[in-house]
Amino acid sequence: MHFFKPQYINQYKGKVMKKNMMINASRWMLMLSALLLSACSMRLVSEYDVRSLEQMEQIVQKIDFLYLQMENTPKAERAFTRFQNQYLEVMSELNVLHLRQQARESNEQTTKQVKIALDLWQQDLSSHRAKNTLSDFIIKRHRAQYMRLLNAMIQGEQFKQIDSTKV
Repeated sequence: MHFFKPQYINQYKGKVMKKNMMINASRWMLMLSALLLSACSMRLVSEYDVRSLEQMEQIVQKIDFLYLQMENTPKAERAFTRFQNQYLEVMSELNVLHLRQQARESNEQTTKQVKIALDLWQQDLSSHRAKNTLSDFIIKRHRAQYMRLLNAMIQGEQFKQIDSTKV
């Protein structure tokens, strides 16, 4: 006594064969994709740039010196014109650093950080020019603000050096 008719068995075999062919094709596609992806590496961040790191360190040094100089100058002698050239020198270096970061591939985060530093610097320059003096509190606050911001940029660039050794 047959529970299955021969035509149903043939239909079943046909479906199983099609399913096996699909599985084999999927396996080949997966293996091919893995092979292609292993041959290509995608960078999500830019490569380490020693010149950018040096520029950031130079800017930190100039900002630190400027605020230390202001802090050690009597408040009555903290006129904007006394420090104008240093402000402009730092702004120029921030502009150059910003252009350098924009030119680097996959470097959006550092570019944004430099743009923030540049915008803050322009605001602080304008504020000092308008008030023609700075309080001890503002000097300390601005100095700490730039140290944090530039330290984050420096650490980010240093991390790229560590990350590039793994690739």
